[in-house]
Amino acid sequence: MALASCYGKPMLYYESWFFEPREGFPGNDTLVISIDNGAQQVVVEMLDENVQDWRPSGPFDITELLPLTDNMRLIVSASDYNPEYDFLEVGFDNFQIQDANGWPACSTGQEVELEAWPNPFTDELHLRFLTELPAPQVKIRLLNTLGQDMGGSIEGDFTAFGEIIWKLEDLANGMYLVQVIADGKIQGSVKVVKQ
Repeated sequence: MALASCYGKPMLYYESWFFEPREGFPGNDTLVISIDNGAQQVVVEMLDENVQDWRPSGPFDITELLPLTDNMRLIVSASDYNPEYDFLEVGFDNFQIQDANGWPACSTGQEVELEAWPNPFTDELHLRFLTELPAPQVKIRLLNTLGQDMGGSIEGDFTAFGEIIWKLEDLANGMYLVQVIADGKIQGSVKVVKQ
């Protein structure tokens, strides 16, 4: 099942903070939240008004903004156009995508339960998974924050329970997504951090 078909009506929620402390200066500082589907990009919200507090945003119906694809990205960019004369405080937190129709269509009831530790990790990442699928062909892959496959995936036939130690000492520090693909479908994922 393709990623784009997992949600019937995906809704975007987040909280943001925007503060430019020097009143009376031109409003040239911004916090821009955009969404990209690999073919086009649209601005969801552009903030340039001082609110020295967390403010909730959403829900935004993603399907009303642009067509869903398997290459969806959220882009958050802060711009301080004149750093010589001022400074800018911005924050972005509590980012969520929820299906307005309930659980995503990808939820089959036969997903893989996935654990990763230590998290953050340095050289080795321990993975444990449990699946209700009968002896599936499993592929475990590592994606960067742009959704690019980092290579070195693990593949094999596993029984209902599997535990793996993944040697990743040559991987650059950063945030990654570990995906478990069983029977040709994404069955589970977990975010990990390499330090």
